Amino acid sequence: MRITPMRVVWCVLALLVGACAIAAARPDVIPALRAQVLEFPWVFILSFRGAVAAVEGVVALFFLIFGLIRYLVMNRGRVAALFGILMVIAAALNVGVVASRGMSYTSSMASDPGVTPRGRGDGSITVMEYNTYGKQGIARQVSDVVEKSGVDVVSLPETSTATAKSIVQDLAARGADFQLFDTGTSQWTAPYNSTALLVSTDLGTYVGARVEHGVQARPQSGTGLTFVAVHVKRPEAGNLAQWRHDVTQVYRSQQQKNTVVLGDFNSTVDHQDAVLLGAANSYADAAVQAGVGGAGTWPAALHPLLAAPIDRVLIHQGAGYRGVTGRVQDVGSSDHRALLIRLSPTV
Repeated sequence: MRITPMRVVWCVLALLVGACAIAAARPDVIPALRAQVLEFPWVFILSFRGAVAAVEGVVALFFLIFGLIRYLVMNRGRVAALFGILMVIAAALNVGVVASRGMSYTSSMASDPGVTPRGRGDGSITVMEYNTYGKQGIARQVSDVVEKSGVDVVSLPETSTATAKSIVQDLAARGADFQLFDTGTSQWTAPYNSTALLVSTDLGTYVGARVEHGVQARPQSGTGLTFVAVHVKRPEAGNLAQWRHDVTQVYRSQQQKNTVVLGDFNSTVDHQDAVLLGAANSYADAAVQAGVGGAGTWPAALHPLLAAPIDRVLIHQGAGYRGVTGRVQDVGSSDHRALLIRLSPTV
């Protein structure tokens, strides 16, 4: 095989693009790239690991076949094959990360073994995060999921107070009483700016408070878990600086013991790790613990393994609970899927 300047150029390009694809899959292991996770285009690439892996797989297959044909016909195609192999490696790394976080999103939620009106059972608490996209008339659909899965806490970003009240009323008609806490957003403001938090009375009496980017509910007795519902605005090309500020606030401020933070973070565990680089990380991802952390919730139009897992449940590692089972499912006509996680006592 004769080496020509063009072959050298194509080889260098193949190595460069392939190396970038591999680095994009695991920037956390490259010190110089760790902080870049919060910059363009890494912010978006790492949000859709499954989709990126699928694209890389298709590209890899094309170049491997193309390289093989050129080799058999013209004794060429080695550079194409090399690029295909590099893309296989990049795709495999992304698939490996998604798989390590859990892909069992279709597992059914067993009947509620925990807190119910009849007693505390084994002490399990089921939580649900669902961005309703401001949709109205969804009380029945949400209540159906809550009732069927024995949900005790519901985080509802982009949900008006009026819609949240309708859900509470529908649940009450079914014999399930919930306390409602919200961000106090005006009824004249778009639901996008409103977040609601529902806590079952079976968990005791709770006291609400508004916090940055959401709402908090603390047990009046001082004993039990504190729940925080949050909603961070999504990253866009023109507001990345504001997005970085907001996600940093959320991940670094919510470090209280016995707290569960659930909401639309508009960021993933990769972004959380970048924000907390060198700082204390007191929270575990309950969805990862439950084996569903690799399944995406947005947009609902994409398959869960291609979508972004930006709806999350974080639990303080000293709270005495961990995620044991979970589910990602469609509810109503929102552009998000709901995330359900059952938290069980560890002692």
